Amino acid sequence: MKYIMNVLTVFVVGIVAGGYSLSTGLGTIGTANNDPAAIQAQLITDRATGKSNAQSIEDFLVSQEIVKVNTDRLTTGQQYTKGVLSVFFNQISTSGSLTYGVLNGINTLVFKGSIGRAVVIFIFSVVLMLFNIFVKNVITVGKCRYFLEHRRYADTKGDTLLFVYKYEEGLNMLAEIKARHGLRITTDIHEAWQAEVVAPVIDIIQIPALLCRQTDIIVAAARQHTIVNIKKGQFLSGEDMRHAYNKALKSGAREVWVTERGNMFGYNNLVVDFRNISKMRTFASTVIMDCTHSVQRPGGAISTSMGDSEYIPAMALAAKAFGANGYFFEVHPTPERALCDGGNMLPLNELENVVLKLL
Repeated sequence: MKYIMNVLTVFVVGIVAGGYSLSTGLGTIGTANNDPAAIQAQLITDRATGKSNAQSIEDFLVSQEIVKVNTDRLTTGQQYTKGVLSVFFNQISTSGSLTYGVLNGINTLVFKGSIGRAVVIFIFSVVLMLFNIFVKNVITVGKCRYFLEHRRYADTKGDTLLFVYKYEEGLNMLAEIKARHGLRITTDIHEAWQAEVVAPVIDIIQIPALLCRQTDIIVAAARQHTIVNIKKGQFLSGEDMRHAYNKALKSGAREVWVTERGNMFGYNNLVVDFRNISKMRTFASTVIMDCTHSVQRPGGAISTSMGDSEYIPAMALAAKAFGANGYFFEVHPTPERALCDGGNMLPLNELENVVLKLL
């Protein structure tokens, strides 16, 4: 903490005093001035005349005991002996260049002595942490990667070890689709901070069913003043969704939608109570039916989910009869080749016929 405060103090003083020419006078420092009033007056004078602030900054640092002058510097060649900052000051004053001095100071700290070993240990610790947090929680789709923090992929390929946390590429792809086809775009988020990131591109921020009771995520999405679609958890009734709905509405969402996607029925199976649609219509003007996830069999294929996709059209028609006024479909040209949820996807060539029956 001491070194961090030293660095912050130097930067603050340097910026306030206009001391970007720090390196121009450090090589000819005399006896430090310990009078704060005199130091302040000198800083004002230097600033008014355009002279280097190096002397005044030096006096301030010495008076506060941030650095310690080495009285034997003429024989040792080192001006300062106290703290990590002494390395940078010595390099700057010796080279006469602020940029070179900082870079050479970093080089000295990293590759000499115990500090260098500590840095290496720290770097490898960070890499190990990133591997456990990111690599095992990443699914690859084409050239885009995204996090699924409530799933783990133990068989992640080795090349993803070099995964760099990027989301701009995926958002750019969605923005291109939106501009090219004139469609509104939706995506779900899994952490609260992601709401602000996706808001400039996404029209409808979706809250996953498993996270529908996470207050921070709902509030963060609602504060983007966009449409928020909350999927009903597989463990909730229609009436329970009133709380999540009100939470989003009070937090500033422009519109709040709720989505029915079935409830757990024993193990590896879902069942839809269509009465939930009617009940949710009593407080929400837009109730969506997720026609594809509702036929899912979670974990039914041991390592992945499977589903009964042949029931998708019937799910949509039944939902319409109970008052649903929106429909969610996952479609794919060849569901059997889909990287995720292929077993409960609707083939793309069947979508038009299903939609026509709902109009």
